Parts: sequence; C-alpha cells; structure tokens
Amino acid sequence: MKTCYYLNYCTYKTGYVLIFFILLNSLNIFAQDNIRDDVYKTEKVYFYGYDFTHFKLVESKRIGEGGSIKNVIYEWIGYWNDKLTERNYRNFLKKDTVVFTQDVVNNLNTKINPENIVANGFNAFKPHIILKDSLQSIINQYIIKETNGIGFVSIIECFYREKKETSVWFVFFDIKTKNILDACEVKSYDADGYGLIKYWGVGYSYAINKYSSKYYKKKLKMISK
Repeated sequence: MKTCYYLNYCTYKTGYVLIFFILLNSLNIFAQDNIRDDVYKTEKVYFYGYDFTHFKLVESKRIGEGGSIKNVIYEWIGYWNDKLTERNYRNFLKKDTVVFTQDVVNNLNTKINPENIVANGFNAFKPHIILKDSLQSIINQYIIKETNGIGFVSIIECFYREKKETSVWFVFFDIKTKNILDACEVKSYDADGYGLIKYWGVGYSYAINKYSSKYYKKKLKMISK
C-alpha cells in the first residue's frame, strides 16, 4: 500500500512554482516507495501479535456466546505463541530477528465488547469483512514504546465456520509514523481439529504459511532482483 502526496492543481502566475511542487511530489512518492521496500530489506521486525478488535466469529450456533468466545481469544493467542515462535516468524518473513512485543495489542483485545464478537442476524450467514481503508485507523490505536523500525501485526478478520474459512490481514507499518507500508488479506480454508482452540488455531497456521509462500516471499524475490 502506497501513501502518495498528489499535487493539487492550481493556476500560478509562473511555471516555476508548478515545477517545484511537481518535483516535491515526485520526491515524496520516491521516499514512500523506499520506506515500503524497507519492509523487505530490513533484517529486524517487531511483531505486535494478534489483533482481534474488529474480528467476527461467523457460526450461527455460537450466537449469544460472545463472553465465552472472548476468553477463547486469549487461548488462541496462547496456542499460536506456543506453536509459532519467533523462530517460525523469522522463517515466514526471512528476517534475522523478529521481536515479539504483544502487550499493546493484547491490552486492546481485553477491551473488546463480547456482544460484538459473534456475528448475528443476516451477518451470521456471510463472512465478515474489514475494509482495507479502515486498517490505518486500527494501527493508529497502538500506543507503542518502540520509537522506530518496522512493525508487523496479524489483524484477525473472520472465522467463518460454514466454509472453514480463516481470514487475516497481515500488515507491516512504520513504527515512527504508524503509516501502513504493506497489507495483504489472506483467506485459508483449512481449519481443522477438535475444539474451537485447535480448529481455528490450525486455520491461522495455514493462513500465515499461505501468506509467506504465496505473497511475501514472492514479493521479496521480486524486490531483491
């Protein structure tokens, strides 16, 4: 995702002013592209964990169980932290160092209204969507102790039981500005296992592997050429 600064066209008495702003605009776009490329070139990433603040579980029989599902959210996070360590994320993202620093996002997860967790009404029969345009406002909520570097977060979008679908936004952002540098939505249809924790725990594991192999590493290879 690029953040570009486009010129507002106005009429000036001299063409030099217009040329100046065109050059300034070009430099800003070039700088933003360089920052985005840092996602792939940096050897260190801070992983902020699993953001459930805009998540929905779509499973009709779970309607009214938001309180118990909120408790399961913490168990999903524990499952992934046990199964997917810093070493795994170093392999997913081809980095020398991945620092787990999940307190900020975990704290936001504690504030989720249980009534908003399980989809109901007409929404109980279709996948929940987090619009790409809303991702920046989610990242802006993070109160981060680190002052610079590249952050990475998994924004959990939806678990859709009927299709065994796990959907996740994988997002890189600049820690200093919180500007999103790269975002990719991945849908996996491989949830499996006994019980809610393992079933969707496995679903996410497939999703992050799909993101790494089908998107991230391919883009890394292109940029490295």
